[in-house]
Amino acid sequence: MCRLVLPTAIARSSWLIPRTLRHVRSSRPNGAEVSAAVVISHRLPARRTKGHSPARNRAVHDLHRPLALLRERGRVMRINLEYTINAPLEAVWHVIGDGFADIGAWATPIPASRANATPVTLLGAPVAGRACDLSTPGFSTIHETLVEYDPLAHRFTFTVDRGLPQFVTTARNSWALTPLDATTTHFTMRAEATTHGVLGYLATPFLWLNLRRTLRISGEDLVHFVESGTVSPRKARQLAKRDDQYAGA
Repeated sequence: MCRLVLPTAIARSSWLIPRTLRHVRSSRPNGAEVSAAVVISHRLPARRTKGHSPARNRAVHDLHRPLALLRERGRVMRINLEYTINAPLEAVWHVIGDGFADIGAWATPIPASRANATPVTLLGAPVAGRACDLSTPGFSTIHETLVEYDPLAHRFTFTVDRGLPQFVTTARNSWALTPLDATTTHFTMRAEATTHGVLGYLATPFLWLNLRRTLRISGEDLVHFVESGTVSPRKARQLAKRDDQYAGA
């Protein structure tokens, strides 16, 4: 014997039923209606607040940490160059030590140089510092100050106080002479610079290349100038070009 069950709602075709509703069984027979609120709470995940994802926050933190370290520590560049000059030590010292402010007369990377007006404080130093016009792209004039000058040991150290990019914290350069014999001198150049910030971190390789090129050419020009008594061919071309510009003006 069969039992007759009357439907409480009109039967619906499956293709007319939203997917969200189809996945929830009705507690009533023959397709009774189901509360939409129950379906939504059952099927949809909890709403995620924008910007507060733990994974995203962790990624942002991991990104900010090395950037903070760069701002605090920076990067240090060191360049060491050595030359052997076939000239007596005193002859070389007369050019780089006594003539500290006149580097623009023989170094190609420095078209012109002049002594600072600051009073001399170091014993035996010819000047307190110098201003150098640079031929390196992106640079104009730098101001250097002697912080150590020893005419007996034939060495000196100077720092760059103005004229460098803002991401350069310190720049220091030491030059020293050592006699190998009566007619041969060993010349060393030791430069060190510190950069800071993200821009300094990214620009350090390019700055290192420019600084090394400047020191290398200056060292080669010094060797030629002391050994021959005349400026190097590239410095001669630079001076000739400058004279032509003055004549044209």
